[in-house]
Amino acid sequence: MDTNDEPTAPGGSVIDLAPISSACRDLVAWYDRQLAGEQPKVTELENIVTAMKALPALPGRLGRDIDLVITGGDASSPGETVGAIERLRLVASHNPPPPTPAPRPKPRDRERRTRRQRPARHEQEPLPGFDGPSEEALQWPSS
Repeated sequence: MDTNDEPTAPGGSVIDLAPISSACRDLVAWYDRQLAGEQPKVTELENIVTAMKALPALPGRLGRDIDLVITGGDASSPGETVGAIERLRLVASHNPPPPTPAPRPKPRDRERRTRRQRPARHEQEPLPGFDGPSEEALQWPSS
């Protein structure tokens, strides 16, 4: 097995997925609202497409899917457009928005209460049905 650590394409470039996934997230959110029966505004979609046009040209399937959405799917079937949006859903999920900060415990406004200690008991409680120990049992036999 060849474990070459060199890049396969010497002229390759690094692609920042943050703006791409953000635009894809907006597109998928609009599309999901449409599927849910809502009537999202077309102006929102136009803003999303404008943001996608501002993205750098991308190679491969991702670039073709974004181009298909930008052109409105004019040269392809509706199934291909839906397929492109579903593939862009994967890109949208790769870089989710930053999580909200973890909730902090509220500061204590009073001192911690101390638990009242019970006195230690060194005797074993008598078993039910038996009387307590007799005076004779407590004395040692004399020799």
